[in-house]
Amino acid sequence: MNAVDRDAIQSFRYALLVLKAPFPEGEAVIATSAEWSYEYAENVLKAPFPLGEAAIARSAEWSCKYAIFVLKAPFPLGEAAIATDADFAVSYVEHLLKKPFPLGEAAIAESSCRCFQGYLKYASDKFKEKVFSKDVAVIAKDAEWSYLYAREILKAPFPLGEKAIATDAGCSYSYARDILKAPFRLGEPAIAKSGSYSCYYAKDVLKKSFPLGEEAMAKDPMCKENFSEYKELFPKKPKPALPAFFKY
Repeated sequence: MNAVDRDAIQSFRYALLVLKAPFPEGEAVIATSAEWSYEYAENVLKAPFPLGEAAIARSAEWSCKYAIFVLKAPFPLGEAAIATDADFAVSYVEHLLKKPFPLGEAAIAESSCRCFQGYLKYASDKFKEKVFSKDVAVIAKDAEWSYLYAREILKAPFPLGEKAIATDAGCSYSYARDILKAPFRLGEPAIAKSGSYSCYYAKDVLKKSFPLGEEAMAKDPMCKENFSEYKELFPKKPKPALPAFFKY
């Protein structure tokens, strides 16, 4: 921690923990730090902190958080910084803008498939064409890319990518639910390894029990509530009674 940040955090802590109120005499120091300007606004002022916005605007993280949690509105001064970081650019769109963010699209387009997936709901067709411009044979080797290609570009099944999709529980479930709107047998072994996805697959796709996934459901502590609901929805049928033996 450098001297500026140390002085800023001390002023912030004095306001938060001692005064439990704003500390005007320390605000000039706090305003030199992006992080502590944000924390001061969020936790002490519970309102915008204009004096610290120049510092905040130099950071993608603190600009994004300041916009979402303090301003609850766009923060144009910080958008240039936000646009340099794909994760924060996507968060800025998902949690605040709810519309395309052209300034951030270069970083988003170069990010991982998992990152830009959240942006696709708001993206233009031009952006989608750009991120899916790679060769179809390359897309077909990756589960997430294949699922998103089916959903966003084809809006239909993508047989060439189904082998890859079938290696991933989440993608297999989503492909069955969103694209096939029917069971995806090839992906069921992967789904069956996840308690949660097994429950979702049974309820949302099969509309009946999924015996292959029941072991995973029973073992997954995070699936306890879902598994209880599953057992209520799909109770096991009693085995038929064995025929009685008759004495002759």
